[in-house]
Amino acid sequence: MNDIRNKNYFIFDQFVKSNKDFLFLDLSHMSFISNFAYPLLCKNKKIFIKNKSSFYKNKVEVRPIAGGYIVDQPFIKDYLNDHNLNYNCPNAKVVGSTSFYFPNNPELSDYFKSNEIEYVFHLAAKVGGIAVNIRTPAEFLYNNLMIDCNVIETAKNYNVRKLLYLGSSCAYPRNCKQPMKEEYMLSGYLEPTNLGYALAKICGLKLCEFYNKQFGTNFISLVAPNLYGIYDHFDSDNSHVISALISKFDKAKITNDKYVKVWGTGKAKREFLYVEDLVDALLYFMVKIDHLDSFINIGTGLEISVKDLSLLLSEIIDIKKEIKFDHSKPDGMIRKKLDI
Repeated sequence: MNDIRNKNYFIFDQFVKSNKDFLFLDLSHMSFISNFAYPLLCKNKKIFIKNKSSFYKNKVEVRPIAGGYIVDQPFIKDYLNDHNLNYNCPNAKVVGSTSFYFPNNPELSDYFKSNEIEYVFHLAAKVGGIAVNIRTPAEFLYNNLMIDCNVIETAKNYNVRKLLYLGSSCAYPRNCKQPMKEEYMLSGYLEPTNLGYALAKICGLKLCEFYNKQFGTNFISLVAPNLYGIYDHFDSDNSHVISALISKFDKAKITNDKYVKVWGTGKAKREFLYVEDLVDALLYFMVKIDHLDSFINIGTGLEISVKDLSLLLSEIIDIKKEIKFDHSKPDGMIRKKLDI
């Protein structure tokens, strides 16, 4: 199999390097991508159609990640740049989420129409930590519903080839059986501290599922655990577990406080996924997986308690202060380990 792969890779590599119509995505660091499928960016759909017969003649399978434009977030932009994947080309665009909030927004429709978008990574969302979720549930429900409805409906109206929607593990029931299997979704009551956000993400998952059934679209969905990494939020309202603790411990180094206060009992456990590992998964599913009946969990299958995580981060940041857990504050879901 490796001999076949190497031979096909050589044919593909030589053809792309000698043809300025293509921008080659080197995904050799992704061992699971495929033995035979090599993603690439082509400058437009017509060029890809014109050239693809050359690949098929040599029995090399080629699937463009973007025959049109990629709708993504900044960390995907940097991911592509970090791996020398030629982000700065006519076929890859970052689209901000401000135009996604309003029903029938002509700006969003015009963008899809004028750019002939074919593949969409739908990651736009209003997100935040436990405190702001408790304080503003209406905003989390309304804004995320509007974003998902507008993007998914527009993608359907303009016949995009494929849309990938990113859900969240917080959409599972509060006391869900562990590890959480896909079929456990909607099997119980949701966690009250992030109810607005969770309801909206469930609607997004179901919207993709129902559009596929009713309209024959190719909208696939993934559910991810807690994320961390570059472009995380470190302010008090929008930060999540790891970024919130990093920010708290970093500030503690320059204060005179004798201890650091952390929300909850410390008993809650969380599964974490590094953002670049998420991107690997997004690219894999966009390239390889079509027409899912339902969503799929992605993650590490590993979890750590908030207490152990706090001790670990305090050691890394090197603060010599006691950690006190504020039992008057909520833990959120006690466990939400994904079955992968």
